[in-house]
Amino acid sequence: MSYPERRWLTHHRPSWVNSSDPLFITLCAQPRGQNHFANPTRWTKIIQVTEHLEVRHYCQPLLLLAMPDHLHLLCRIPRKIGIQTYLRLFKHAVSYQNKVPWQRGGFEHRLRNQDQVAAKFDYIIKNPIRANLTPIPWPYQKIWPINREADETTDAM
Repeated sequence: MSYPERRWLTHHRPSWVNSSDPLFITLCAQPRGQNHFANPTRWTKIIQVTEHLEVRHYCQPLLLLAMPDHLHLLCRIPRKIGIQTYLRLFKHAVSYQNKVPWQRGGFEHRLRNQDQVAAKFDYIIKNPIRANLTPIPWPYQKIWPINREADETTDAM
């Protein structure tokens, strides 16, 4: 199966965009079609990296799911960190011990309201089902509780 070539995105958030809006992020390994992420060792490392970056206030993760060849993340990234910096730090940290051949860049989409957040959440959670992956429930997903204080202070981080 051939996959479309993604165009390079700059990952710059316009100044008028509220950085408390969650982002839907997809990061792909190459080549596609191989299992780079859906195994216990890699998954543990991915969770450790995500939680380390959260503690350092580089992101507020909401949902993370590993498919064999790509990751989906719903999160908030503070303006002072920036999307591009976060993606670089995340990829580097995940690859530190387990070399991951990442595709260049990544895809992100700002979610403007709760309906969009709910739709992407549902899309991500059902991704393993659509791909006929087992077991159910999919073991390579994590949902973080929503921190209401962080919703109000994301721009200040």
